[in-house]
Amino acid sequence: MTSKTDGLYIGTSGWSYRAWRDTLYAGIPQRRWLARYAEVFNAVEVNATFYRLMKQETLARWHDETPDDFVFTAKGHRVVTHTRKLRDVGDEIRRSRDGMAPLAGKLRVILWQLPAQLVKDVDVLKRFGEHIREWPKVRHVLEFRDDTWFDDEVRALLDETGLGTCVSDSPRWPCWNATAAGIGYARLHGHKKLYVSEYGRTRLKPWVEIIHGWLDRKLEAHVYFDNDAEGHAPDDAQQLRAMVEDRKGG
Repeated sequence: MTSKTDGLYIGTSGWSYRAWRDTLYAGIPQRRWLARYAEVFNAVEVNATFYRLMKQETLARWHDETPDDFVFTAKGHRVVTHTRKLRDVGDEIRRSRDGMAPLAGKLRVILWQLPAQLVKDVDVLKRFGEHIREWPKVRHVLEFRDDTWFDDEVRALLDETGLGTCVSDSPRWPCWNATAAGIGYARLHGHKKLYVSEYGRTRLKPWVEIIHGWLDRKLEAHVYFDNDAEGHAPDDAQQLRAMVEDRKGG
C-alpha cells in the first residue's frame, strides 16, 4: 500500500490478531494475513522482537511477503531496555542488528520502549547514543515512560545523538509531545482504556493536526495503533490516514 503523503507511515502494533479475522482478514487464511495487511497499510510495528530474536527465515519471509515500499518498525529487545536499562549494551545491540539483517531495506525504525522505573540519567543516554552508532541505516526512537526525561536537556541530547522520541497516548504513562532527530513517532495505546479503547473521529482530530505539523517541518512521521485487544486498531489507523489525506487535499 502506497501512502499519498510522502514520509507518512501509519499502521498498527502487530498484525496477527484473531479479533481481526472477520474484518480485516475476512475470508483470508492466516498464512496470508501479513500480505493482506500490507495491501491496506504501508508500515507495521513488530512487537515480537521485544521478547526474542526472530528466526532469519521468518524475517526473510516477512520481507518477501510485503511490497517494496512497505516498512517495518521493530521493538528493541527487552534485555537492552529492561534488563540492562541501556547500560553496557554494545554486544546486545550488535546481536540484534545482525539478527535483523534479512529485513534490510525495509527495516526503518527500532523502537526502544523503556521501563517506567527508568528515570532520567543523561550519562546513560549519552553512552547509549554511542552504542547506537554501530547500528546505522535505521532510525532509533526511545519511548520514555517516566516524565523526568521530559526536558530541553534531554531533547537536545537526543538531537545530538540522532535518537528520536515517542509521543505515547495512554491512560497509564505520561505523554511528551516532542520530536527529535528528524522523526515524529506516536504510539496510540488507547486513550481511556489501555490497549482497548477506540479512538474514533473525534479523538483522532488532534492527531491529524500533530501529524501535519510534523510533515510541515519535513519530519518523517510514524503513527502506530496499539489498541488491538478488541480489534479497533485497524479501523482507527485507516480512519486517521483518510483524515490526514483529506486535510492535505483541502
